Amino acid sequence: MFIPVPNTIELVIEYTQADNTAANVLHWGSNDLAGDNTLVTTVSERLRATWAANIMPKLSNTLAMQRVTARSLEVADGPQATTTAPLTPGGIVGVTTTPQVAFVVKKVTGLSGASRRGRMYIPGIPANAIDPAPGNVLGAQLAPWNTALAAVRADMASVPGVGLGELVVVSRYQGVGADGKPLPRPSGIFTPINLLVLQSAIGTQRERNNRG
Repeated sequence: MFIPVPNTIELVIEYTQADNTAANVLHWGSNDLAGDNTLVTTVSERLRATWAANIMPKLSNTLAMQRVTARSLEVADGPQATTTAPLTPGGIVGVTTTPQVAFVVKKVTGLSGASRRGRMYIPGIPANAIDPAPGNVLGAQLAPWNTALAAVRADMASVPGVGLGELVVVSRYQGVGADGKPLPRPSGIFTPINLLVLQSAIGTQRERNNRG
């Protein structure tokens, strides 16, 4: 069931790594959003450019960003745009971890509640970014990563030709029903992200979160 989210664009970053595929999902919201084809294309191109500049250099060169697809969540068949060029490999040459192992990035809004926070799992971890004893991200990696994530967030808050807009957390559900299933909202909501923070513990790109 499609649940509309007013003033919001969904952004899917797709990767390839050997015979595996993975994706990350981000959302961009603006109270000035018109949701037309031009805006969707502009936001897609902006994310591809900032991800290529700030995040891909920190990932294994066995992983490549293939495309970024953006679509308006105003209506089920809203405008959509895909940015495919150029194919962008990671910048770290050498041994990599197994494809399902991923960096964990926390989406912080400053508000409590499951609907006001999120995580994403970024694949392509270079082996030299991990401390093999505890299996955590090396401490020296945290500050540069968080600087890069802050640059992404800043770039997405200054999309050319667009008014106010920023990366957000989207919520389409509120609570659970008597049957234990999530209750859909009539219309989704978004909360602005204040910080994107790399966690020291690594995660996995399992089937349920390979689009996280």
